[in-house]
Amino acid sequence: MSSDQRAQLEWKGRNIKTVYFIEPFKTIFFDTLPKYLIERRKTSCSHKFLFVNLDHENKGKPYFLASNESLNKSFKRVQKKLGIEKPYTLHSLRHYYGTFCRNYLPLEGGKVGLNTATVQSLMGHSSEESTKGYAIIDKVILKSMMAAANNLLMKNKSDVKKLTEDAINYQLTLAEEKILGIK
Repeated sequence: MSSDQRAQLEWKGRNIKTVYFIEPFKTIFFDTLPKYLIERRKTSCSHKFLFVNLDHENKGKPYFLASNESLNKSFKRVQKKLGIEKPYTLHSLRHYYGTFCRNYLPLEGGKVGLNTATVQSLMGHSSEESTKGYAIIDKVILKSMMAAANNLLMKNKSDVKKLTEDAINYQLTLAEEKILGIK
């Protein structure tokens, strides 16, 4: 493998080199890593790739050389051993990460969910369009937001024209604050 090919593999299109974990996965990963490294040392690998196959026939072979199908078969086999009824693919974990960070990640002040640009950075995407495919607003959140809005509408018996005017005035205030730097 040439050095150019290796450089392309290292980040696989990611825009950043840093990986940000969410709990409990961070703890699970770092608690398990020393045990994995003990097993990895038994392969006598001559390369520096961290994740390698530990099976006998492909022992020490870097995982990036394996097909997605092969990796997912192994992943599903482990899930079955753990008693997970609905198996997931490795790629579905990216969707989970993006959706969780966008919609459920607890933030200071009682807020939840990061904006799309931040999730884009966390996932290492070079474009926001890539992130939108992973980090879509959850249907449960949309449904509860609409229920809350409908409750307010019914409670206040507001007419559509007044609501539209209020929304426009609100957006104008936000724009003025942003342009003039007022908070």
